[in-house]
This record gives sequence, structure tokens and C-alpha cells, in this order.
Amino acid sequence: MLVALKHRLMLIAAAVVTSWLAGTYASAALQPPDGSTGFAVTSTAVGVWQTLAVLLAIAVPVVAIGLIIGATDNPLAGPFVVGLAITVLSWTGGSSDGWFMRTDQPGGFVTLILETIGWGLFLVGLVVAIGFGDRVIRGMLPDSICASREGRKLTWALPKRHALIPAVICLVVAGACAYAFVRNSEPGQVLLSVMLAFGIGSMTAHLAYTQTNPIAILLSPFALAIVAYGYAALRYDDFTQVQTALNQMLVLGDDMTVPRINGLALVLPMQYVGAGLAGCALGLSGAVNVVAGDKREMVTSARIQEGPTGGFMAAMWVSLTRKSTPKRSDEN
Repeated sequence: MLVALKHRLMLIAAAVVTSWLAGTYASAALQPPDGSTGFAVTSTAVGVWQTLAVLLAIAVPVVAIGLIIGATDNPLAGPFVVGLAITVLSWTGGSSDGWFMRTDQPGGFVTLILETIGWGLFLVGLVVAIGFGDRVIRGMLPDSICASREGRKLTWALPKRHALIPAVICLVVAGACAYAFVRNSEPGQVLLSVMLAFGIGSMTAHLAYTQTNPIAILLSPFALAIVAYGYAALRYDDFTQVQTALNQMLVLGDDMTVPRINGLALVLPMQYVGAGLAGCALGLSGAVNVVAGDKREMVTSARIQEGPTGGFMAAMWVSLTRKSTPKRSDEN
């Protein structure tokens, strides 16, 4: 119990430190040129390249802390800490409607797609760092602060065919939930909705199709952002149509008779990546614990069954369950 408490306190401390770094220092480089709201790397007062330099400088300690906290316990703690830091950073930027109203580019959603690709590369780099660095960092840490938990049974490798199935399930479920949850562009409502949607989506995906490779699921926020922006770009011929519809939504509020923009298109890339990554890490961690608990319960049932027939049948069920799960895991 004390070991578990120690790791919880370490996780909380890591989340606080990384969120403070992101919210205090990175937010300064992301300030919009007109002082409005909505953080986007492609729309800052200091320019894209200087913004990227600052973000990379802040990303190094944030990712390092995430890798260390993940190596001590559950590797999913790393993506959660990093995702939470990005979530706090995007929350300090305020509502996304500021970005939509100040954008004067005809292809506004194309700009968001390009920025999303950049964040997608960051996510790929993060999971690669976890895959290669987890064992190295864990070997450098003292055994007294390391624990062997269920999350360590995950495999960090290049996703193969079977690993894409739960990612698609997560994408569909999270997309449907986010579509229902996101009703406006307020940062708190957007971030909580996206985090909850991907938490539900990732847990559903892992329970529906259990396998050991979480990388494809962790990349699903990137995929949903691309789909949402791509659909919006095809739907609106002129970005001024988006600004007009958004302005009507802001003025008339919850009046459902007003033509409304798809809520998925109102989420900025940073919000997708931060809240989506944190939600996926939470959902996957919960699902892994549920699966592990079911296996322990079946093993216990096999031991306490009375009579030769009952014990034999329970043992066979556990054996079959154990054989079926690695078969999917090997293909990742």
C-alpha cells in the first residue's frame, strides 16, 4: 500500500511540475498577435520558428519527467503527464473562437491540418522515446522506487494489423462521444469533453479487442483531428462562412435554431493532442487493470472450485483465456 501511495504522490508531483512549466513558460511564446484567445503554433506574435524553438526547449524537461515517472510504475503515466501538461497549456490560451475570428486565410482548416501533422510527429516521437527509453531509464533507477504493475505488460512497438483494430474502435467511439459532448468553444468544456471522449473510447477499444500494443490508440486523437478538419474544409467553401456561423453562435448562445458548426471542428490541434492523449492514457490504464482483474478472478475461481469436474472446467477456461490473449498480442 505504501508503495502504491508513493507512486501516486510521484505522479501528482510530476503532473504539477510539467503543467507549471507548460502553462508558465510555453504559453508566453504562444500569445496571439492581436492579443485574442486560442493558442496555435501557426498564429503567434513572435513567429512560427521562435515559437517552435521555445516549445521544443520546454518539451525536453516535460517529456523527460514523463519518461521517468512512467519508468517507475506504469509506462502510460508518461503520456498522461505529457498530455496533461499540453492540456493545461491549451487551457491558458482560452477559447478557440479567438483563432477562428482572427484567421484571414481562405483555407483555415488546411492550416489546422498542417499544424495537426506537426503535433502528430511529436506524438510519434513521444511513443518512440517511451519504447526505447523505458527499459534504459528503469535500469538506471533504484529498485526501491520501481514497481512491477500491469501496465508494464504493454508492448511498445510498431503497430501491426491487429493493433489497428482497437485504434479504429477508439476513433469511432471517441469521435461519437466528442461530437455529442462538445457544444461550444469554451476551453474547459472542450478539454473535459475531449478527455472524457477518448477515455471512454480507449477503454472500450481495449476491452472489446484486447492486445498489448497501445501506440495506435494513443495516436487516435491525431487521426480524429485530421478527419474533423478535413470534413470541415470540404463542407465550407469559404472560411468566412465559418466565422459568420461562429459569430451567430456566440451572440445567440444555446439557440438551437441557429446553424451550428460541428463541435469537432471547433477543437484546436493542441486541445486534441493534450486532452486526447491524457484521456487515452487514463482509459487504457483502467482497461488494463480491468482485464488483469478478470484474469486474477478466473485463476482464483479455478483454485476454489470444489469437486474434480468443477475444478477441471474452471482450469480449462483459464487456460483457454491465457492462450487466446497472447495470440493477438504477438501480432500487435
